[in-house]
Amino acid sequence: MLVSESDLRELLRDEVRKEFRHHREEILEALRGNDKVPPMNEPNPNELLTVEQVAQLLKVIPDTVRTWIQSGALTASRPGDGTRPGRKYRVRRSDIDAFVAASQRRPAPPEVVAVSEPAGISVG
Repeated sequence: MLVSESDLRELLRDEVRKEFRHHREEILEALRGNDKVPPMNEPNPNELLTVEQVAQLLKVIPDTVRTWIQSGALTASRPGDGTRPGRKYRVRRSDIDAFVAASQRRPAPPEVVAVSEPAGISVG
């Protein structure tokens, strides 16, 4: 007896339906539950943010962020079309976290410590 490809597909489809018939409701319920987007507990470290978004996040003006980028203090990229860089900067969230961590570890400049010591102010 010779079986055609379409007959085999139909047989396979019927077998799969039989196997999953018992799990159909569970699968449908799981799919319905996935309609809601779960809240993001942690931001994606590879997310690219605009200068304006970084400024809002760090509570500074966008020009300050551009100055940090141009000075090399904050790492950024300018995604383009592959032949040349784009016009707008993009900053990875992980680079923002590294920038903030580095700025918190930076000691106060010596002139600030020298000026504040006589007044009895301690700078940590």
